[in-house]
Amino acid sequence: SDLAYNLRSITTDHAVQVVTPTAVTPARPRRRAIWIGAGAVIVAAAALLAWISLRPTQPDLPPLKTVPLTSFPGEELQPAISPDGSMVAYVRQNEAGVSDLYVTLVGEGESLLVSDGSSHWLSPAWSPDGRRIAFGRAAPNEDGGYSITIESVAALGGQKRQITTTQARASSGLSWSPDGTALAMVDRESPDAPSAIYLLSLETGEKRRLTTPPADHEGDLQPRFSPDGQTVAFIRWGTMNLSDVYLIPTEGGEPRRLTTDNGITQGLDWSADGESMVFAASRAGRAHWISLWRVPAAGGEPESLGVGEQGTSPSVSREG
Repeated sequence: SDLAYNLRSITTDHAVQVVTPTAVTPARPRRRAIWIGAGAVIVAAAALLAWISLRPTQPDLPPLKTVPLTSFPGEELQPAISPDGSMVAYVRQNEAGVSDLYVTLVGEGESLLVSDGSSHWLSPAWSPDGRRIAFGRAAPNEDGGYSITIESVAALGGQKRQITTTQARASSGLSWSPDGTALAMVDRESPDAPSAIYLLSLETGEKRRLTTPPADHEGDLQPRFSPDGQTVAFIRWGTMNLSDVYLIPTEGGEPRRLTTDNGITQGLDWSADGESMVFAASRAGRAHWISLWRVPAAGGEPESLGVGEQGTSPSVSREG
């Protein structure tokens, strides 16, 4: 009380006599601890309120709807949206039965033929800078089969570059790592072995096996890097053409099963924030009815997107 009186008197023009106590009675330890604890709670609450008010919020997305992008006769398959969202690469089978690679500008309606028509070009995957497209090329060989190579080409066409070879099917899927240094691809140790996911270094050419499916399974297909590059999602095909979505860290480890439908899964991709997966599958006992679903990457019950009935091979833009 003496200190408060003296502080208030500083603003006056009169001299103030300072009273100095001869002894100071220390505060009780219990009361001091209570006040310290109360102050800590107040500070924590203020920090929490500040975080809630200042953190960025995700804008509400408009209702989803499907809009035609291509209008060729026949089927267009395996779409892949470019990193900036302005273009879509896709595959179309021409009149000679050869799968050609096209690129179309979103909203423009015109498509550019990128492939040369001499072989099947499948499973397009964009580089992170949007300048090149990796693809699987199946060329007929002398024994009546196909030789499968993984190659890349400039986004608007040009000279292609061979990256590696594979014993898997060319349509098994490719994914370019977000840092541009690696490709997630499908290969197998022998023509009779189940297919597995491999990581290919684009700097050294080294191919590292990432998954080992059970011997009685068809194998692992359609790898997709997460937006942060730390995880690869893929589809594991079991017996009787039943499949589910799995996740595995890029450094290796035991895959984690994300869905338990035992249905038919035909394509998957990550959400832009990496918090969930969008996939196409038959669920709820509808064996021949494919539709689009979303499931949290941490696990949980999938929810229907409510659009794209019979939709397959989803590709999600990086802008979400």
